[in-house]
Amino acid sequence: MASSTQQAMNRNGKEVGATRAGLLSRFGNLRIAETEITCEVEFTFATLVADWDRYADCLNSFAERGFTAQNTEFLAFDNSEGNRADGFSWLRATLAQARGRYIVFCHDDVEALDDFETLTGVLEHLETHDDRWMIAGNAGQRPALFDNGKRKHTRVRYLSHKPGKLDFKGSLPERVESLDENFFVLRRDRAPVGSIDLDGFHFYGPDLCLNAEIMGGHAYVVPFAVWHKSKGSYAEAFLDARDRFRAKFARFFPGRVYRSTTTTIHFGLLDWIAALVRPAAQMRRAPVMPVTKPNPRGMRPWHVLAEVENQEG
Repeated sequence: MASSTQQAMNRNGKEVGATRAGLLSRFGNLRIAETEITCEVEFTFATLVADWDRYADCLNSFAERGFTAQNTEFLAFDNSEGNRADGFSWLRATLAQARGRYIVFCHDDVEALDDFETLTGVLEHLETHDDRWMIAGNAGQRPALFDNGKRKHTRVRYLSHKPGKLDFKGSLPERVESLDENFFVLRRDRAPVGSIDLDGFHFYGPDLCLNAEIMGGHAYVVPFAVWHKSKGSYAEAFLDARDRFRAKFARFFPGRVYRSTTTTIHFGLLDWIAALVRPAAQMRRAPVMPVTKPNPRGMRPWHVLAEVENQEG
């Protein structure tokens, strides 16, 4: 077995440390990558602000419950004069500038009912019992597969839609397959991101949950309560977003019946088969990419090109 000294030698017989030090000295734009993120505060809150008066109430409520400048930062995406960010793009922008250990997304019309210690406590509980949790919120849907027959619904909730009344369903924390977008938390060091082929203001919570699931992560409803002052919209934009969401994820979950907090979606086998036998809609709409370096031997299969190269060699 090679000694530790031999293992620390590179192919030229030099010590790895000496080579590394020489490269760091020679290249001023080279640095050793960190494997852990740096956190200056505990939470980075991100909000799509359509109404600054509503957002003032939101900020005041969290400040009054211990979310201070010492432990929390707030990022506001100003959508008051036009949409500068949507439900699918905000997280990519937030990740580039967040300083918190956790990223919290909330609507501008929510007000905190629980405090800083409550939120840190429920997240520490998740960390202790499931190191694969990726996203947690206050309202979601359990997969019907897990229904034990004693409950007639799959809803899991811990929030208020009316002052003084808590909507509490489920035993928390509870694994869910989808989350409502009014309030949710992600770990910054392993956050799922929104799909780049979807946009708008509907289904971005379920999108994050399914992307987390594909990555091997889990979603939970946890006991942290806010007062959510609205119940959302089911206009034409909602129906269009639902159809695009279904078309995308039917390719990954054929045959699955998926429950969001607003609707039930059937990822049918026919949708999956259609995706196999015809190009996906986004491929048909994609611009034609001009070729800048044509292959001089023509468009032949890779194994044929390999044989040609071997003959020429």
